[in-house]
Amino acid sequence: MIIRAYAKVNISLKITGKREDGYHLLESFMQSLPDLYDVLEIVESPATEISCSRSDLSCGEDNIVYKALKAMGKNAKVHIEKNIPMAAGLAGGSADAAATVYAFMGAGPEAYKTAAALGADVPFCLYAIHCRGRGAALCTGTGTEIEPKEPVKGKIITKTPEVSVPTPLVYKEYDKMKEEGYAFPEENELQAPAIRLFPEIAKTLEELKAPHPTYGKPKAVQQSGSGPTCFAIYDI
Repeated sequence: MIIRAYAKVNISLKITGKREDGYHLLESFMQSLPDLYDVLEIVESPATEISCSRSDLSCGEDNIVYKALKAMGKNAKVHIEKNIPMAAGLAGGSADAAATVYAFMGAGPEAYKTAAALGADVPFCLYAIHCRGRGAALCTGTGTEIEPKEPVKGKIITKTPEVSVPTPLVYKEYDKMKEEGYAFPEENELQAPAIRLFPEIAKTLEELKAPHPTYGKPKAVQQSGSGPTCFAIYDI
């Protein structure tokens, strides 16, 4: 079976609270990108074997595809053709896990339960596959509760600066800025703390504000999630 695993962006992100275990609760409008996806070839097999087009991606037991197979009690040979930038905030790993779940369970209630146990973005990525890359949803709680919505109209173009942004570090900076009384913008409350830690993101946002040679001036430019990827939305 060959499945496309679609990337996603956070059109908006708001922190709504914090659990006792320190995990942040959020409300985020997520949208999949139909033109940016990994391709997974999945064949059931007596033993699990994972390979990838990128040599810097671990294909061992720490790979989320391996974890997805183990969670379902399945073995398979899986090849990942990696197109989604890694560690970019585009849910590349979560999308691959969702594709693996979809291959064996489809997109029913039990599949979403399995997806939620694998990671916060995996249920939305499963929904994105079900929608063939044209899905959008309001995701709440830790991100695993999804309410389907109409996608934002327009062309979305992403740009990822060459910087590694650890998500826990951004949330820690968010907590610090909140204690300082910082007024976060409504679009993405993690953008300011990410930029404070990694100024390269601000440069990328400025670059995206310039008129595109095909689509003209963007109607919105912002960071996706905790970064570092940024995106621009254009009327088409």
